[in-house]
Amino acid sequence: PTMSPVTDDTDEEEKKEIDGAYDEAPRESVVTVDETRNRMYSETSYQTDDYDDDTMRDFVSKRRAPSTMDTAPRQKYLFGHPVPLWMTTKPKAKNVAACLAKYAPCFWCSRESLNMTTTNQAILLRLNALTAFFSLVQVASSSFLTFVLFNENLLDRHAEYVSRGRGEVVNSPNMWSVNGGIISSGVLAVCVFIGMLCSRRGLRELSLPTSLRTLWFMLWIIPIQVYLFVSMFDYHGVTAVWVHHWWAAEATAWFRYKSCAPHTYNTLCVVPIDGLPFFDSANEWCNFHYNSSDCVSIRNAAQAKTTSWTLFYALMNGVLGVIVFLLLVLMVKVLEGIITRPIMQKSRERNIPMWLTLPMYGCAFTGAVLLYSPSSILKIDKGNLLKSWPGVVYLIAAALYAIAALLGFWMSRYSILNSRDKRAKLFIVLLFILVMTLTLLSVAALFVGCVLLSTRYVDNNMNDEIRGILACSISAGSCS
Repeated sequence: PTMSPVTDDTDEEEKKEIDGAYDEAPRESVVTVDETRNRMYSETSYQTDDYDDDTMRDFVSKRRAPSTMDTAPRQKYLFGHPVPLWMTTKPKAKNVAACLAKYAPCFWCSRESLNMTTTNQAILLRLNALTAFFSLVQVASSSFLTFVLFNENLLDRHAEYVSRGRGEVVNSPNMWSVNGGIISSGVLAVCVFIGMLCSRRGLRELSLPTSLRTLWFMLWIIPIQVYLFVSMFDYHGVTAVWVHHWWAAEATAWFRYKSCAPHTYNTLCVVPIDGLPFFDSANEWCNFHYNSSDCVSIRNAAQAKTTSWTLFYALMNGVLGVIVFLLLVLMVKVLEGIITRPIMQKSRERNIPMWLTLPMYGCAFTGAVLLYSPSSILKIDKGNLLKSWPGVVYLIAAALYAIAALLGFWMSRYSILNSRDKRAKLFIVLLFILVMTLTLLSVAALFVGCVLLSTRYVDNNMNDEIRGILACSISAGSCS
């Protein structure tokens, strides 16, 4: 009840009534934590006769809210010594992205400072800028390599007294070539740079269509990026083979110009291996053409220098590819935190059929390289189906992936209005399952067959005559 305040004009009887009302009014009591726990136990005491002590303890522990001590990470020890918590806890993608966007050197002079609790929008914009910058560096590196390999006006590329070889071999796609991976990564980096520029405005405004398009664009780019930067690391010493056997080719003229002794990059420095095919030794070739005996030492020093610098250059490009890959992954994680899960699920259902085109392109490219590349061993045995079947099966798998992609696209757009439409869509689903089963069988056959075929080629002990014929048939004028 509402009570009137006590003033000086209030008489004695009214003051007593007011004091009595305050005394009789209920007052709130202070309840401690122990009393609350006892009350909780007393509320469930009627069940204690039906359960034992362990069951009752589990029941009470489930009703109690988890405390900070329950959710905190436990201290781990290594040989009796405590391990720092940051080494045992899994980092969150947002924290990693925020740390990278905050401490990247190119943002040290930025007027807008970031912290670990900043918005996803600010983090996303800085990751976008970093990705565009490193992709532009990839474009510059790839353009430089393309320029020095194929620019006819750069310098005189004709080596004296040495066959120029077939240009198609030097310029053809080769799955072992590190240079091919660098040039391909430059083409991909152009797409990444354009995508980052086109999506920046939409990401600043947090436009949902732009965010979804950017997300799927990056999910498409990431597998290709992984394939390319893995190919830039020279695991099998292919760079040394390329330098030695294509040393006199037109494509390597710039490398000879930078590595050989002055004024020898088209003369003394291009002595063939063992002087073949018209001389018995390299010194005989050198004495006959230039009346000198320094050709071998000049060539070997230049080739060693070229091999070292080419390996370093390929390694740096591989590191650039790894950086771009990590930035794309962080952008995907941040975008997934912005876009809600139902929208992601619906978008995934509509875009999954298009994902089948990615393995389709990969199988088509691999099959074309294995069947039609001049440096492919399968091209040499093209008439023998038992040896050239991997390329054929790769093309068949690409065709099956294309059919499956078309069926998936049809299913995502097909609406059911009556029972006839329902039967038609069921038929399409069954046909899609059949095509995917055939595709998986072909891919499994390729995996097993290619492993066995590669093992057989590696274990093949060919004699010197066969090796020499093979080297002369695929090299550019520098065979043995």
